[in-house]
Amino acid sequence: MRATVGVLVTACLAGAAAMLAGCSSDQPQSQPAPSSSTAPSRLSPPLVKEDLEVTKYRADPCALIRADQLAQFGITAPGSVVDGWRCAWHPNVAARPSYRAGVDLTSGGLEGLYRKRSTLPMFTPDEVDGYPAVRTADDPHATDHGRCTVEVGVAATSLVVVDVQVADERSLDYRDPCPLASTFAGYVIGNLVSLAP
Repeated sequence: MRATVGVLVTACLAGAAAMLAGCSSDQPQSQPAPSSSTAPSRLSPPLVKEDLEVTKYRADPCALIRADQLAQFGITAPGSVVDGWRCAWHPNVAARPSYRAGVDLTSGGLEGLYRKRSTLPMFTPDEVDGYPAVRTADDPHATDHGRCTVEVGVAATSLVVVDVQVADERSLDYRDPCPLASTFAGYVIGNLVSLAP
């Protein structure tokens, strides 16, 4: 009798263990909670060339372009710093375009520009000397009135910003000033590249 009871108890325990094992295998495995700190995906194109060191030009923007290069734009007078961070150059003949250039270190670079694109009246991707850039304007009709800005991403959080103002309404550039800004920016970027260590 004792042997029979022992066999029954052993069988019951084995069956219970099997049931528990079966139940536990049917339970879904717990998954790690998704991270809430996932970085947002990049919107701007990556830099395909080396970063350019432009910090010193924040305080000395007039050194971004040489006098012989300015002469090609009809400018022989030295530039003057405006707004605390840009240099303004005016042509010898008032009807010719004027330019401003400077270094932006505070707005988040090209990525920062792309993240606020929906708030900009004009946003047209461009490229200057192999560096990704954007043509922008302060109002949607600026380029119809001789104004355009080109912002070039030269490092993760740095932009070279060039503005052009075409004064002569009869000029073909008046209705399409952005190529002039890109050309001027090209000289600036070329200078920065040539001075890079």
